[in-house]
Amino acid sequence: MEKRNKLIALFGASALSALLFGFAFKAFIQNNGLIFWILAGFSAILFLAIAVIVALLVKRPIFGFSVMAVDMAAMLIIFYEHFSLALLISFFVSAALLMFGYSRGQQDLKNNLNLRFIKTAESVLGPASSALAIFAILLYISMINLKDPTAAKQNLEIIAKPSETFVRPYIPNFSLQNSLNQIAAKLLPKELASAPQELKNQFIQESSIRLSEIVGNFTNLSVKSSDRVIDIIYKATIGRLLNLPALQQNLVLFAAGVFLFLLIRFALIFVNWISIGLAFGIYKILLAAGFCKIILQNQPKNVIVLE
Repeated sequence: MEKRNKLIALFGASALSALLFGFAFKAFIQNNGLIFWILAGFSAILFLAIAVIVALLVKRPIFGFSVMAVDMAAMLIIFYEHFSLALLISFFVSAALLMFGYSRGQQDLKNNLNLRFIKTAESVLGPASSALAIFAILLYISMINLKDPTAAKQNLEIIAKPSETFVRPYIPNFSLQNSLNQIAAKLLPKELASAPQELKNQFIQESSIRLSEIVGNFTNLSVKSSDRVIDIIYKATIGRLLNLPALQQNLVLFAAGVFLFLLIRFALIFVNWISIGLAFGIYKILLAAGFCKIILQNQPKNVIVLE
């Protein structure tokens, strides 16, 4: 395979991995289930691993930078229906971080006589994983329309939807659309399964009242047993945020963004190590297939010495 075709292959593989991550992340936001967590995590690992391979094999900066820009453009297109200034900012910031990671990888290769795979991969993955984190955060922010309560509630449900997966082991078939009455019915003890309907209804009514009192005390809100979970979350978050002055609203959103960034960035520490392992496996396969090779170069260098 000619060198040009190999570069095109790397370009295509990187773009496809970016598209895969975009579709997987979108499915993760909009759907429930462990499978979507696994798919989003695997696609992030694959994207980061290929970013390492690109940094190792693509020596021309203009081509490497183009790959990173196209990757972010591919992710951006997938979320075109949520296009906003925040999403546009995420494109430029994330693309710049990916390019910075590529440059760090190239610089590490130039500054060392031997290939230090793990060290070079870490140089690339630090900025690259931050790019994914910032993209995810600004995408979430772009989904929140504070001026339209109906749209804001729908967007908030999209953001909070993954939490349903964690709650369902404790509340069967839990949904953000459930009212406190419905949750109380789901928590009906097995001992009452064969009890008269009047006794069941009494238990559900008393449980929903107690549940509304607990939630009301915790959120400091007036909560009714007929309120849905998403309504309570809305009143406790965006509802209160709307009552703040514009400056305080922006500060709260900024603080929430920083918190999400740190949370995602912490999770990506483990993703990075798996990505390094996958990248190393891909690197070995490419070496064995003759896609690339290691050669010895004698390069003169200018050094400063004492007279």
